[in-house]
Amino acid sequence: MTMRRPRSNLEIVFADWLDAMRRGDLQCMAGLLDPNAVHQGIRPEWVRSNRDEILESWHRESVIRRTSPRSSSSQPASRS
Repeated sequence: MTMRRPRSNLEIVFADWLDAMRRGDLQCMAGLLDPNAVHQGIRPEWVRSNRDEILESWHRESVIRRTSPRSSSSQPASRS
């Protein structure tokens, strides 16, 4: 019987977190987030100082993705 190595942070991010994000499973994403997490955004307005701010941001983005006309359309956006 082969024993599997413990999962690395990178594997968790790509396998679990990105899958949960793709499915819009915010509860799963929240479960993977450290209670003391902060998010250092590329732009100042993307900085999240604590776990609750991160979760609120994810929730807001999830709603935007689900209600966006592009998300329900299989047609690419026209280029004008």
